[in-house]
Amino acid sequence: MKNIPWSTDEIDLVLKYFNSNITEATLFQQITEVEPSRSYEAMMRKIRHMIEDGLCRKRDKALKKLRIGFLDIEASGLDADFSPMISWCIKPLNKKEIECDFITQKDIINFGHDKRILMSLLKAMENYDLLVTQYGTDRRFDIPFIRTRAFKHGIQSSLPRYMERLMSDTWSLARNKLRLHSNRLDSIADALRVKIKKTPLSGKIWELARSGHKESINYILQHNKNDVLILEEVYLKLKQIEGKPSYRSI
Repeated sequence: MKNIPWSTDEIDLVLKYFNSNITEATLFQQITEVEPSRSYEAMMRKIRHMIEDGLCRKRDKALKKLRIGFLDIEASGLDADFSPMISWCIKPLNKKEIECDFITQKDIINFGHDKRILMSLLKAMENYDLLVTQYGTDRRFDIPFIRTRAFKHGIQSSLPRYMERLMSDTWSLARNKLRLHSNRLDSIADALRVKIKKTPLSGKIWELARSGHKESINYILQHNKNDVLILEEVYLKLKQIEGKPSYRSI
């Protein structure tokens, strides 16, 4: 098909698109009113080239400023009303360090269980605008578990208020965008060719950790750190096919 030169009116419409919240479909409708033979593919190619030249939509520009962290917790069981947390990790996006904390035998002997590390987690969460989890958002595991433990310890006032913190979930992204036999983190990572591998699980290690066994707790902490490293790699790969991001309040 012959290339049709872009008119000033069309360019103005595309520039307005970058400074508004209209959809691509609405922009295409406006453009075809000016140039009926303009194709949707040509319009999207024009937008892509303008992005490559440095243009950015207002919403996308704002989202780039979000402080993003990758959150994972390890617990002694699946039910938060009976099972203390063993460790937690948050890895900041594109940074090497990993924030973390873990229970000690002293915590267990003093009957504090995971209260101390829960408080340190809630404090650490204040450093992030968006926390990414794997199967960790509402009706799943990590965030509901954290909320429950906060109420158990009477420190629920430290939980984020509505829209103070946002959350996203790679489990949902993989389920919606891929077709896998399982949407577990290791399955997603394997399909996306993430080189970091999950460490093996052992019921005996988790059982020993509940009683404060130092070596077992250290193993779980390393497992926890490894998971947030994998989580970041998975998230960055899934972002390529995510489309318009959809975040929810913690």
